[in-house]
Amino acid sequence: MLKQEITSALTRLMKKQDKVSVNTIRLILAVIKDKEISMRSNGSSNEITDNEIFLLLRNMINQRQDSIILYKQGKREELAKQENNEIKVIEQFLSKQLNNNEIESACKEAVSNSAVNVQGDIDKIMNELKHKFLGRIDMTKARTHIKKLLSENIK
Repeated sequence: MLKQEITSALTRLMKKQDKVSVNTIRLILAVIKDKEISMRSNGSSNEITDNEIFLLLRNMINQRQDSIILYKQGKREELAKQENNEIKVIEQFLSKQLNNNEIESACKEAVSNSAVNVQGDIDKIMNELKHKFLGRIDMTKARTHIKKLLSENIK
């Protein structure tokens, strides 16, 4: 399970005294713990799944990417570098991400397999991709490709 992998990585990196990685992994574990508490308070006693952890990790990366943009606009390169280092640590626990060509071919396949051919139904295709490639696909890039494909189909 991914949570155990993250916990064992924390122990290993604490022995190496890698402060950036240790602090980032502690943040990851805190986010996971918060999610588990939230699940229990909603009446679900199930353990958090790897898919849910992937979504949490993706969200953490997205937050850091947004922060990097703001830090660079504010000319705070040292903080942007710190956020980038945290992204590298988080990415270690994600599955291999699809590259642009793989995203484009997955989008083409999803559009051709669906009966959807209008822009308003883009969310149906996005949901299909999200479930099929959970934690491995950049949904922003996928949305861009799908919009392009659908606009070509309409013409």
